[in-house]
This record gives sequence, structure tokens and C-alpha cells, in this order.
Amino acid sequence: MKVFKALWLVSAVLLSGCGSEFDGSYMGSTGFMLGAVMQLSGGQARVETINVMRREVVATREFEAEIRSGKLVLSAGGKTFIYGRGVDEGLLECLSDSCQGFSGLGSGGMPRTWKPYKSEGK
Repeated sequence: MKVFKALWLVSAVLLSGCGSEFDGSYMGSTGFMLGAVMQLSGGQARVETINVMRREVVATREFEAEIRSGKLVLSAGGKTFIYGRGVDEGLLECLSDSCQGFSGLGSGGMPRTWKPYKSEGK
């Protein structure tokens, strides 16, 4: 959790500008003992994969982010992931086949579902 708190402080500084309705920080699961934190601001998304057991970042990827027909479209390196708001209007749920991995986990290192993440002090 300390990793997530530290990442939140960094993202708070980076996300202080104007942006879209999807802007913010999100957390999701990408596999056994792996999680991901996404900081989304305007046309850019930064996704960090974290080894939860070791509390360390194992990969970082940058995506172009755009809104199309009310959906969030993330693309990089020939891969595209499309997310829409969940019924609760907070979650981001994957709508594209590119997220359909094994046993509820997303493929390509991306979660099927992102949950909004806010620091405990906010």
C-alpha cells in the first residue's frame, strides 16, 4: 500500500491540469501478485505494473488516451484497449476483446476493470 500512496502523490502533481471526464488515478489486477496503477491525464495514460508482494514497479507503459463516443480508448504499440464506465459510474470496464484474458484477468497486462483510486487523506 505504501507504493500506491507514493504513486498517488506523484499522480496528484502530474494530474493538476485540465483534462477529460476520465482523468484521475485507477487501480486494477493484472495477474497473480501483480497489480496496476493508471494515471490518466488528458491525452496520456501511464500504467505501472506492480509486484504487490515485493512492492516494486516491474513495468511502465505509456498510452495515448482519447475519448470516442463516451468511451476511453487507450492505444500504444499496435494494441488498443477500450473502456467504458461501469453501472456505478466509477469503475472502468473493458469493452474490447483485447482485455479478455484468462479467469477474469485481462490480457496484454491490462486489467479488465479499473477502480478509481484516491489517497486516504482526500
